[in-house]
Amino acid sequence: MSQIHPEPPASVTESPWFWVMLFSLAGLAAVFTVGPKFERREAGIEQNFHARERALGREAFDKPSDDAAPQPAPWRPIFTLGPIAAILICIAVVAMFNVFRLQKRRLNALRNEMRGDSSPEPPGEAGG
Repeated sequence: MSQIHPEPPASVTESPWFWVMLFSLAGLAAVFTVGPKFERREAGIEQNFHARERALGREAFDKPSDDAAPQPAPWRPIFTLGPIAAILICIAVVAMFNVFRLQKRRLNALRNEMRGDSSPEPPGEAGG
């Protein structure tokens, strides 16, 4: 009788977690690259919005005196990239954890195969 050799473990790039991690890190890079330009543009858009609201009488504002120093806008931005970055960071962390877990399992399987062991996990490593 011939021995049945199990297939070698799949490479890390065949895991969907690897691709989730890769694309979430690419999204984070995009957010941090485009972020400053987006914030400047968004500030201009929101300034125009608040000016239109004041002109229509929907937004109250205090008129500064002539000798007062110009103050920054009294409003906070309506839309920021912070929540998007936070979600991408969470997704990337979960995906990294799963990729590392998959890689550890793959390396354990390769070690067992090299030793000629037929058990899927070395003793003492079960339950993870």
